Amino acid sequence: MNLEQKKITRLIFNSLIVLFTITFWDIKLFFPIKVISILFHELSHGFAAILSGGVVSSIAIEESLDGVTQISGGHDLFIAFSGYSGSILFGMIIFYSALKSKKKNFVLIVVGVLLFISTVNLIEGFIGVFTGISYSIIFIILGILEYGFIKYFARFLGLVILTYSAADIIIDLIISNNQVNDAIILSVITDVSPIVWGLLFFVLSVGAITTMLRLDFKSD
Repeated sequence: MNLEQKKITRLIFNSLIVLFTITFWDIKLFFPIKVISILFHELSHGFAAILSGGVVSSIAIEESLDGVTQISGGHDLFIAFSGYSGSILFGMIIFYSALKSKKKNFVLIVVGVLLFISTVNLIEGFIGVFTGISYSIIFIILGILEYGFIKYFARFLGLVILTYSAADIIIDLIISNNQVNDAIILSVITDVSPIVWGLLFFVLSVGAITTMLRLDFKSD
């Protein structure tokens, strides 16, 4: 298989992941990835709070898969904006790690260590702790191993997280419009419609997916 054929194969593989996630995102296969996506979302709120001078009391994921981050202090706008944008960034980092790793995937190791430290210090409740510890171990082990399938795992996980972020934004805007979400909180802070904020995050998600697909196609 020549280089051009490999690129086309990767593009087809990545596109199928996105289409499969959109079509069957509610099946049980995606449940563990939904949980880690929500965890990245809540951790991003927590990191933003700490970086802006706030304190994080706890982070938890409820059985309904709603995330709750208890924060005091910090910059409200930065914290509210960081949830969706942070989970998008994590998805991009995980996907991008597949493009640059030669042998050991140090990006996955760093993500795993960061997730482990965050879980031990910030996360409460069985679902959040189990997910954080499990994924941190998985990331570290896969980062140490040198098998080619790890690149496909990173592509799969990164793209599903990005696609789920886009889907979650639409659900928050359309289906759960009576529940408090980041777009509504940002609307209260800025007096800008939650629809505008939701569309902005959706565009960021789609842009991130498109960018990752383009980078993967151009990579050797």
